[in-house]
Amino acid sequence: MLANLEELYIGGNRLSGVVLTYISNASRLAHLDLTSNQFTGVIPRSLGDLRLLKILCLANNSFSYESHYGELSFLNSLSNCKYLNVLWLNEIPFNGFLPVSVGNLSSNLESFYMNDCGLYGQIPSSIGNLSNLADLNLSQNALEGTIPPTFGGLLKLQEMDLGYNKFQGPCPSELCYLLNLGRLSLSSNLLSVVLYPLKNLKALMIVDLSVNNYFGDIPIAIGALQSLQALSLKHNRLQGFIPESMKNMLELQYLDLSFNNLTGEIPSSLQVLQNLVYFNVSFNRFRGPIPHGGPFANFTKLSFLSNEALCDAPWLQPCQTFEQSSRKKTVLFVLLALLDP
Repeated sequence: MLANLEELYIGGNRLSGVVLTYISNASRLAHLDLTSNQFTGVIPRSLGDLRLLKILCLANNSFSYESHYGELSFLNSLSNCKYLNVLWLNEIPFNGFLPVSVGNLSSNLESFYMNDCGLYGQIPSSIGNLSNLADLNLSQNALEGTIPPTFGGLLKLQEMDLGYNKFQGPCPSELCYLLNLGRLSLSSNLLSVVLYPLKNLKALMIVDLSVNNYFGDIPIAIGALQSLQALSLKHNRLQGFIPESMKNMLELQYLDLSFNNLTGEIPSSLQVLQNLVYFNVSFNRFRGPIPHGGPFANFTKLSFLSNEALCDAPWLQPCQTFEQSSRKKTVLFVLLALLDP
């Protein structure tokens, strides 16, 4: 009976126990979905004997693994599954590190999830061998080191989430080759200097680079990302002005630049962003009038908290009054300085 089985879907139940090694007797099995159960024990290496396997979903279980100093060596056996297209191992408490052999997984692999698995160590550079990968999620782990330059070889990548790890240093310039990338999340790491390589990624729709160590200016070239719908740069160390070129990002719906060191005025040209429904520049050093038109008519003071000298909004004093008050204070300080013996 097992020999004729081609698809097995038993996800979303309360099944427990171990997955027996004789699952490999189902030699024609192409789809195996055990997600969201209560399975325990070792993931059997015999899964690698399922040579026709295309989809393997084991996510959200309590599997363990046979390890050699923490290496997730069971992935070695899956390299025999040459047709494997989807591999979802997320939300399993592996608490180990990715072996170099992860790069030997099927060249047909398009979707690879190992988020929230307790992974540590570095991403092997061999991951760049997975040339058909379109969707990669390694978020919510404890991965560290730098992001390998070999990511630049994942030319078909459409979604990449490496958020909530411990990556540090600059992102590789090779990211600029990922021309099909539509969603990028590197949030909550220790990364720096990443904005410039993004200017070529015209397919980007969602970018989350929040809670990192990015510094310097927001590049003028960011205005070329005209398909972008959501951009979060909050909690970084960005300086300088909001570039006028951002007025060209007409699809933008969400923009968060809060908790940086940005200065100057909020460009009135951003009033043309009619799709913008969320805007936050709180905790910066902006000065001058808050725009009134377009989407700005709907934003409240919660979008502008704790800046240096914003004015001309219902909850703030008019700019003229502020400027006059500022000049008076300057004159007073000068007089006091002159009178000081």
